[in-house]
Amino acid sequence: MELELEKMVEDGWKGPWKSVYLGGGTPSLLKEEVLTSLFETIYRCSGIANDAEISLEANPEDIFPERLK
Repeated sequence: MELELEKMVEDGWKGPWKSVYLGGGTPSLLKEEVLTSLFETIYRCSGIANDAEISLEANPEDIFPERLK
């Protein structure tokens, strides 16, 4: 995924991102390190707008308050 984002920027895509949706499968099961790496790449490549909508598809039984932080 990170290489795809970097390629988009090389091809002229300009940010910042106004919406980030992680869905399909169960991205809520991704490890914190994977999500952190993804968002660090987005910030580095093109940024995220201050008022961006960021959402993550999840099964209710997979989400706990401490995980949402």
